[in-house]
This record gives sequence, structure tokens and C-alpha cells, in this order.
Amino acid sequence: MKQRYYKSLVTGAILASFTQVAQADTLGPIERTQDTWVNGTGAGVDNNYGAANNMRIDNGVKMKAYVQFDVTGIPAGHVIESAILTLTAFSKNADPIVETSIYPVTGTWDESTLTWNTDTLVWGDTALAELPAGVVLNANDTHDFDVTSGITADGAYTFGIQMLDTTYKSIKYGTKVAGTIPTLTIVTKSAAPTDTTAPVFDENISAIEINATATLTDITEAINAANITALMKPMVLSQQRLKVRAT
Repeated sequence: MKQRYYKSLVTGAILASFTQVAQADTLGPIERTQDTWVNGTGAGVDNNYGAANNMRIDNGVKMKAYVQFDVTGIPAGHVIESAILTLTAFSKNADPIVETSIYPVTGTWDESTLTWNTDTLVWGDTALAELPAGVVLNANDTHDFDVTSGITADGAYTFGIQMLDTTYKSIKYGTKVAGTIPTLTIVTKSAAPTDTTAPVFDENISAIEINATATLTDITEAINAANITALMKPMVLSQQRLKVRAT
């Protein structure tokens, strides 16, 4: 006489044994490699501000800033879960409070030589993050910008900082010189496995042992097709292993 068990419970136990929490790693806060700003007004077009204690941005992109990070140490097999650029307000002009847009930028540059007239960096078409209009930033306030979509792997990343709206006033963000270093904090997680193929059981098999992996695979149909019942032992399950026996 066959011993019968609830197959849904069996399947749930198997799936539970397969489920594992993804490993996560945090990199940073990573300090900027270099930062500066360029001035598109008057004689400022030839000035270099790489040694300044602030990065200034002004309305209508009359002034814009750059900050670069060297990202290393992303674990093999991991993907980016989040990347946060943190800037500290150095000072601001009178209300209304400014807006700030962060863009991906490509090209090589040197904070000690870059000027408005020598700036050949290429800006992306779409902002990675924005400081919404009306957000109040006073001196020494920090703001986190979500630039996750701009980080993909180890490498050098430059972010362009600018103010597009002409109705707002200028703002200055702190630099390493001011002791308010721009930082980048990255959280990674293990990539989801790509193979989720359900196993095929021989209905005459005497025993199947399944070891836990990072893969979540639904084997309900395979169990039903083979008319398999299971003997579940708490100790075995606690070790994330399940023996399935055909009767």
C-alpha cells in the first residue's frame, strides 16, 4: 500500500530548500579622485578651479562642475543594486533654492588644467538624478543622488553637475579641499542564476537527493508527472537537503 503525502507540501519544502538570500557587498563611501568646475562667464572661461574649496554651478549652465570616481572591487558575478553620489552644500545664494542635475560624462580630464575653453567632455542626454526644485539645501547639508544607472562595473566614472533652469540661483558644493568630499557608495548583490530548468524524474527511480543552490526552480510538474511522494526529515531539511523517494 502506497504511503501518500501532500505533494504541495513536498514541493514547498523543496523550493524552500532552494531559496537563499543573495549575498550583498557595500563598496565605500568611495572618495572622489578629482573634482573641479568650469566658468562660462567673462574672463572666467580660461580660469582653472581645480584647487578651489567648492564646485559652483549656476543657472542656464553658465557654470558646471565635474567629479570623478575610480570604482574597483566589484565582486565577480555581482550586479549593481544601488549607487549613491553624496554631495555637501558649501553655500547658496538667496531663495529660491536651486535645482541640481547629475549627468553621466565621458572623456579624459585633469582637475588641475581643465577650463571652460578646454572642456571637451561629452555629456549624456539624460540626467541620472536630480535635486527637485524647492528642496532646501543650506550650508553643510548633504544630499544623496541615486546614480545607480550610471555604474555598471569597475572603472573610472565622471559625473557632470549642472543647473538647467534659469529661474534659480547658484549653489556651491564642497570639494576635498573644503573637507566635504564628494563620495560614492555602491551596493552590489550576486546575480540571479540563469538556469531555472526543472529536473525530469524517472518514475522508477528509488531516490533523488537535491542540494540547495541559489537557483529557485519550480519542480511541481515534474513531481506530479512521476507520481513521486517524499519522505521529509527535519534534520535533512535544516541542512537544506531533501531526499525524494518514488513508491
